[in-house]
Amino acid sequence: MAGPAKYSQFIYEITSESKTASSLRFTALHIAHGITEGSDKSENRRVAEELRKEDSDAWKNLAKEMEKELGRGRP
Repeated sequence: MAGPAKYSQFIYEITSESKTASSLRFTALHIAHGITEGSDKSENRRVAEELRKEDSDAWKNLAKEMEKELGRGRP
């Protein structure tokens, strides 16, 4: 990785809940350069929410594709 997000960290934990269900826990650390003490906290919240939504949408799309493949009988 390079650029301003070089030291960001993402942890994904998928846990089996039952034979047919699982849960996903996502933990993130995103370092945004140029934000200083006293920066606009509402802007920080907006960026955090935007990143959360983008990641959540990506996982939802993956889950849809996995359901399609399982429906076709693929392992």
